[in-house]
Amino acid sequence: MVRTTLSAAEARRVALAAQGFGAAPADTVSTRTLTAGFARLGLLQIDSVNVFERSHYLPLFARLGSYDRATLDRLTMTRRGPYAEYWAHEAAFVARTDLPLFRWRMDAFRERDARPNRVEGVERTAGVRRELLALLEHEANVRRGPWWGWSDVKTGLEQLFRWGEVVSAGRSGFGPSRPPPTGPPPSPSSCGARAVRSGSRRARTSPTTSDCARTTLPRP
Repeated sequence: MVRTTLSAAEARRVALAAQGFGAAPADTVSTRTLTAGFARLGLLQIDSVNVFERSHYLPLFARLGSYDRATLDRLTMTRRGPYAEYWAHEAAFVARTDLPLFRWRMDAFRERDARPNRVEGVERTAGVRRELLALLEHEANVRRGPWWGWSDVKTGLEQLFRWGEVVSAGRSGFGPSRPPPTGPPPSPSSCGARAVRSGSRRARTSPTTSDCARTTLPRP
């Protein structure tokens, strides 16, 4: 008889194995090993806060053991690397080939930014965005405060990034460089959303419906 339920303990074991915790760390971690680990996870979350180590280095270390961070940097932070940045559930490195699948999310962000409570910022940075697409520099690049007190240049650039009009071409230190995107045309929104949810389910193995929604739907 086919089982249709799992106990909590079984679900935990299945989820841990799906996340790459079911095998002993490799003796040697090569580029291929890192790529396979990345593919299993689906993405690596990025966080600018650095207490122990940058967050995107830790998931692969926890699963694979010690590895050369420069190898991961070449994969994720260079112009020709196979991974790029986008807002998945949060800011994350995702496979460049997956970027078109996020067209639905880019469109959702564009619609969100058109709401009355946000449109002032979008209108204020319209001219800056036009300049950014050509130059990525502007005389309005003055911060409005510490930490998240972004200048209009930074705000406009982040809007373009959310909408899919620029992508990261790598990083210098921890700062991204973002030229206009190239590559395959975006997928239709409905197809991309289904594909992203399918990938989320594969990585989590036994998520609840709310888990899938929380990790793939844009915030209001």
